[in-house]
Amino acid sequence: MRKLIPNQHLENSYPVNRNTTSLIIFGVPRSASTYTWQVIGDIYEMGVVRTHKFFDVSPSIPIVRTVRDWRDAIVSYWRSHYPDVACMEREDIYQYVAYYQEFIWSLQAWTQVQPKSPLLRYEETIANPKKLFEVAESLGGPQITPDRRDEILEAHSVRVNRAIANNLRGIDKSTLLAQRHVHEAAVGKWKDFMDDDNAKLFCELLGDELTEWGYDPVVTPLVKAQKPPPKPDEKT
Repeated sequence: MRKLIPNQHLENSYPVNRNTTSLIIFGVPRSASTYTWQVIGDIYEMGVVRTHKFFDVSPSIPIVRTVRDWRDAIVSYWRSHYPDVACMEREDIYQYVAYYQEFIWSLQAWTQVQPKSPLLRYEETIANPKKLFEVAESLGGPQITPDRRDEILEAHSVRVNRAIANNLRGIDKSTLLAQRHVHEAAVGKWKDFMDDDNAKLFCELLGDELTEWGYDPVVTPLVKAQKPPPKPDEKT
């Protein structure tokens, strides 16, 4: 008899097995993995695990992978730490690309385990969130009514999540939900926070990975962000 665990985020395989888990959602940070987990979790209600890590579990447990243009994902994560900084520096690019290497490896590892598992692109999910219901149904998830679909999408909409985040920010700015888990539904926003040189550096470091997952590494047209001119008292 199955004894499903509550929907939750996990960093390792305990207590994931076929009797406790209906679905694993793996996503690189800032790829709408939380949003996907929220929506699909409301469909299943129990037994849906979300993770940013790879762990060795039975291939009979269905998985869903979420991915995003690495530039948007990394800039979004960087902004969660430096919300008031206008442009990424060269050192930031090296640091955050290095940090994301583990998640890139985990995505590749999950793909080797289940190469035909659904791959949800952030850009497509944001444009058509109803696709999440199609994915859940294709994996044998519970059938729900159109009205229930609308209720779930509204409960986890950008508007609602932002309202929650604003309330939490007024109480505790360290709250993870407030700082890191509220999506802006932005595509191509990375161009606002990298100057041309750093955009080129990023593509030198992760150009192969961009191509592998279906994103164009070409930097043209020129990106929008440029470093501000030095102040009069600063040396140029």
